[in-house]
Amino acid sequence: MSKVVNENTVRKTLLLNTEKLRKVRIILGASSDSEAIRMLIEQALAYEEALQAARRIQQHGTFGRDWDELKKEGLIEDASDF
Repeated sequence: MSKVVNENTVRKTLLLNTEKLRKVRIILGASSDSEAIRMLIEQALAYEEALQAARRIQQHGTFGRDWDELKKEGLIEDASDF
């Protein structure tokens, strides 16, 4: 069994825009449509994990100050300012 196909791999039928898929393959340097989809899934999961980590860090505030305190002082309008 290859590294790509293992006990966690399933076959799915997808309807995809061929032009967008071609662009994704080029951008990612994927050798096949399946590889491009797998790469996109991995990137999306990694992005979500990083975003959640950033949000956890952000909750600690800047140098120990929380975002609500910074808003009250008028130093920021929203945490998304950063």
